[in-house]
Amino acid sequence: MILFVAIAKRVTIDLVTRVNWLRAKARSKRWEEEVLILQHEMVWTERWFEHQMQEWGKRMDAAKHESKMGHQAYAAKQVSIWEHFRDHARTGFGSVERTA
Repeated sequence: MILFVAIAKRVTIDLVTRVNWLRAKARSKRWEEEVLILQHEMVWTERWFEHQMQEWGKRMDAAKHESKMGHQAYAAKQVSIWEHFRDHARTGFGSVERTA
């Protein structure tokens, strides 16, 4: 009877150890995926800022050709803002290894 109880305890400990190991492995995989997603999001963010900067640059040029000085000034300010965002993202994300 004592041998049976000892074997049952050992099986239970092995089972608990396996379950905990599998949970830890799943957690590790989720974090690896999260890192990959964040790396891609950093690239997408920088590209979005660049895109917005270019779009406002086009609007600024269009306003210049139409002699709309107020629109041109506003668009120039937007270009400056989006350029600042882009540069800040490059600086902030620059030290992070990217896979995208």
